[in-house]
Amino acid sequence: MGCNDYIVLNLKSTASTNDFVRTLAKSLKPDNPYVVVRTDYQTDGRGQTGNSWESEDGKNLLFSVLYRPKNVKAKNMFCLSQAIALSIKEVLSLYIKDVSIKWPNDIYWRDKKIAGILIENELCGKFVDSCIMGVGINVNQKIFLSDAPNPVSMIQIINSEIPVTELLELIMIRLKSFIEQIERGDYFRIVSNYTHSLYRGIGYYEYEDDNGRFKAKVHNIEPNGVLVLQDEAGNMREYQFKEVRFIINKED
Repeated sequence: MGCNDYIVLNLKSTASTNDFVRTLAKSLKPDNPYVVVRTDYQTDGRGQTGNSWESEDGKNLLFSVLYRPKNVKAKNMFCLSQAIALSIKEVLSLYIKDVSIKWPNDIYWRDKKIAGILIENELCGKFVDSCIMGVGINVNQKIFLSDAPNPVSMIQIINSEIPVTELLELIMIRLKSFIEQIERGDYFRIVSNYTHSLYRGIGYYEYEDDNGRFKAKVHNIEPNGVLVLQDEAGNMREYQFKEVRFIINKED
């Protein structure tokens, strides 16, 4: 994909690339399908439900993509989250093994978090009017100082620096390909790839909800993103984002 397919703005610092893109979008013509904002440093990086995101200045890939979908219904908007997660997972897999997607859209290396995604959609009736995909990937940061339980970076795994712009270009190539599938209504391959890429997608593992801990396996992911787990007694349990927690031992 050539650079004419999307606009890239590179910033030295910003509070949040998602917030920057949201403000920028108000002045952009709707015929620009993709706008990418990348920054060396975020002063107020955010994760899902307000979690913070630690990133050393200039060491990691921090960016947001503004995408204006064509004919994506609100009930299917989780496919946009799946598309960006798969794009990142596939690109990171070119450099390191054992990369997976932890539902709904964290990117994991083994039992450690290597990337996070924050999706913010705006709806117009029954359709998605705009989608902002905020991404933070730990690339060249060697030491993490926050109390995040299990961060890891690419340089910690392969002991070699990787140009962040190289990663961004490869991710955008894949993202555009997945988006084209979505616009054709071809959800099957995206759903199938996502399912096969899931962290702990096979077998029983420990989880915790408001009622306590239990063991279960992934039964299904609904089109709206709901996680369906089957516990050891055969009961189906459905969860929205943040309603269930994966039990991960720090020493794993």
